[in-house]
Amino acid sequence: MTPTITAQDTIVLWSETAAVVHTDEEEASMLQQAKELVASAPAKQSFLGVTYSLRKVGEEADNVFALIAPDGQLAWKYIKSHPVPFVEAGVRAGPSVLPTYDDERLGRMGGAICFDLDYDNFLLQAGMKGVSLLLQPSWTWSAIYARHFDGNALRAVENGATLLRCSSDGESGVVSPHGLVLHREVTLHDPSIPVVFSVPLAPRVWTPYAHGGYIFQYLVTAASVIAWLMVLLPSSARRLPVIKFLYCNPQSLAGHNSRARPL
Repeated sequence: MTPTITAQDTIVLWSETAAVVHTDEEEASMLQQAKELVASAPAKQSFLGVTYSLRKVGEEADNVFALIAPDGQLAWKYIKSHPVPFVEAGVRAGPSVLPTYDDERLGRMGGAICFDLDYDNFLLQAGMKGVSLLLQPSWTWSAIYARHFDGNALRAVENGATLLRCSSDGESGVVSPHGLVLHREVTLHDPSIPVVFSVPLAPRVWTPYAHGGYIFQYLVTAASVIAWLMVLLPSSARRLPVIKFLYCNPQSLAGHNSRARPL
């Protein structure tokens, strides 16, 4: 559990599955402690993003991201909707619904976990729902952390939101709605070493993706198919009709001796 929350902490976000609980009672106890911690914060304006794995005996596990609001109430409890194939073989997928919460200072907040951001169609919900700040707890491994950060940063641009990413064994940082990387830092697997970012409250940016989806990609794909069909068709089938233009001499018309000749 996060030991303290200071008056300067607007958002305290854990990396993915920072804790493990095995029963509903353990889960309820941990969330109650989180609520009490937030409610006792000095400025009464701090959010706490709690992440954990719920592993009940004989059942598939849940990968959970719970957001505690400044008043100590549960803003959302989200279950990862896209577990990593093979790596999370024993983890069940949650509903494909992006959670949101409205705050007067931060605007509309949304959240998703790690691999969820690899699914651009799922993250379109952030743009459609008007999310201005997207929270992403993550856990990466090996040498893919840089590629994963870069790929997930595209979701901020596509949906016009600021992305706050907290990752263990990967890269944490902040990406603006225009794709500007404001912070980027390699963060390991030691929860006792916090990383502090200053996140500017950038207004949400309107983007065509949030309204038309990826229709432009589909149009380009359709045009490519048509272009390939034109290339593969026999030359005789691709031959366009030729229009012959005739030129008429006005002087000849005046003398009633008009004669048209090919241009």
